[in-house]
Amino acid sequence: MKRIIISMLCFLLNINIVYAQGKVRSEIEKSIETLKQLMIDPDKSKLEVLLSDYLTYGHSNGLVENKTQCIENFMSGTSDFVDIMIDNQQHEVVGKTAWSRYDLFAHTNNKGVAGETKLKVLLVWVKKANGWKLLARQAVRIPM
Repeated sequence: MKRIIISMLCFLLNINIVYAQGKVRSEIEKSIETLKQLMIDPDKSKLEVLLSDYLTYGHSNGLVENKTQCIENFMSGTSDFVDIMIDNQQHEVVGKTAWSRYDLFAHTNNKGVAGETKLKVLLVWVKKANGWKLLARQAVRIPM
């Protein structure tokens, strides 16, 4: 009887863990979708909420920005995404930190110059009271 009770408790605990991990992954994917939409249609107040004050935002050309620079470049059109497609998402959650990897294909219009880009992107997220905040991003260009 003890074995049955212990087995049932372990089973229920595993279900809760799987459910919690699924919920967190869903929150991360929602944050990625929010970031994607803000890259296409920037909103300063929403970017302020999503991005960590300690943000390090690395571009595929080697440029690295802090939060203020990142927001300014989105708002000014220096970094201007027309559309973005994300593929091959992977996520891992470790406590209140998570990383995400994905492939990104986008049409851009940086400083009014049309272009296309294909990137591998790594994001690092931290969980705060008001949601997941982007702490770090690094992109690497994939030859087209």
